[in-house]
Amino acid sequence: MLGVAREYGISSLTKPAVKKLAKPEISFASWSTNPNIIRYMTPLDVGTIGWMKEKLVMARIALCTPPPVIHNSTCQHKDHTACLKSWKNFWALAVVPKLLNMDGEMDNSLWWIRMDCVAKASIQGMAGECSRYTIEEVIRNPGWRAETRIPEGAAELLAVEERGMLEPDDILDQVMS
Repeated sequence: MLGVAREYGISSLTKPAVKKLAKPEISFASWSTNPNIIRYMTPLDVGTIGWMKEKLVMARIALCTPPPVIHNSTCQHKDHTACLKSWKNFWALAVVPKLLNMDGEMDNSLWWIRMDCVAKASIQGMAGECSRYTIEEVIRNPGWRAETRIPEGAAELLAVEERGMLEPDDILDQVMS
């Protein structure tokens, strides 16, 4: 679809094609060597999609590092080690496995992980205010929007100028010349 969109100047097909290719369950190898698909694409097109896929994986890997804990002055754990340990355990056991699972299921999408796993977390052993402040800060991380923004950037790079369909007179002129 992307190749056809670019070949024939149908820009409205570019974004849906890129969005489809951005899905984690669609591997680069599954389509990039198929002559029936890539005959409509330039090496730059294929490279742009490869760049997008790599950026998406790198965004997930970057989110695997546990964000810092934001401590509150009312925390009962004055040395903050209990909050830090609880937070790291939560991140390693609840968040990282979802980040590394790229099977295409909705509950493994970055936005779902952000909204369902992190934003609603109840972290055992972590002071309530520390947990609330930390979660509020973590969900503001722009990395959670990578699965939207990176494909949008790739779609912009691959966008073509819209070309209208040929009028019957234009077709006749092309055939006659």
